[in-house]
Amino acid sequence: MKICPKCHFKNREGFMFCEDCGENLVQVPSMQTRLYESIAEPQEPTLALQVLGQSIPLKLRSQTLVGRSDPDRPHQPDVDLTHYEAFEKGVSSLHAIIQHSVDGVQIIDMSSTNGTYVNGRRMVPNQHYVLLDGDEIRFGRLVTRIVIAGLT
Repeated sequence: MKICPKCHFKNREGFMFCEDCGENLVQVPSMQTRLYESIAEPQEPTLALQVLGQSIPLKLRSQTLVGRSDPDRPHQPDVDLTHYEAFEKGVSSLHAIIQHSVDGVQIIDMSSTNGTYVNGRRMVPNQHYVLLDGDEIRFGRLVTRIVIAGLT
């Protein structure tokens, strides 16, 4: 499988262009190649969000809830973006989930008020979206970048 660097569509092996957006896939390594490279060069696993020049480490667990704290709600986010002007930038209290599984790192918009965008494309709420290292994630108007290293 080859994941399109532009739209993140999961393309079948052998395709030279993305089946969804038409992006050239000739230089894109297949997931099998990436798996081999990650085995060949072991790294310390890292998963983090970069926000306004700061790195927020994400715990390697199945699900991490991202949003802003709200004392009136019984559930609080695992990653609180309040200190990054989250309220002013339209981040919902329970905005999105970032999850790590055998399929890689994925994000799910939790029907947030102002939406979640990956590389400029608005996500459909409650749908899984594959993330790649360096992808831009916008929670409302708060721009972040995902750092993924050493994960399979």
